[in-house]
Amino acid sequence: MAKIKQESDVADFLCCACILEERAYLLYKDLADKVNLPLINALLLHIAYDSRKHSVILKGISKSIAKAKKIPKNRDQELFFGESWMVIEQLVREIDGKETIPKEHLSSLVHKLMILENTVADKYYCLVQLKALRYMARELSEIYNLDVKDLGTFLISLLETKRFTENSCQK
Repeated sequence: MAKIKQESDVADFLCCACILEERAYLLYKDLADKVNLPLINALLLHIAYDSRKHSVILKGISKSIAKAKKIPKNRDQELFFGESWMVIEQLVREIDGKETIPKEHLSSLVHKLMILENTVADKYYCLVQLKALRYMARELSEIYNLDVKDLGTFLISLLETKRFTENSCQK
């Protein structure tokens, strides 16, 4: 993972995370549409909607603290989330063009999804521990009169959701 050295790196990291979560949403939604098992379908949709929710919130935070409006380059996305991007793109290629996902292939897919969720959760965990949290809290506090605890609560919730997804995939 790229180092977050400057305050602008925090906004770039969050913007990349937003894009990654949106990509994960599309992946899980596509998988849910291709699985003919009602419970698995429901779990995949639940995970997809969590990813969409995370994307929207991360985008809002990123736009709020960004000093300049710019879209991170693919290089930035790969620096911050290289392994996660690779796993998502590999999974997209794997399921692309398939009308349904056979029951026999679910175990292999779940293993790959667990790798994805673990790598993304680890990136967020690092963010929670970084000075970036202090910077985001200060900026959001000034802009929205937001209590630092609210931001910490959101990030902890995001991590818990990722862990829930990981645990769901393991079962």
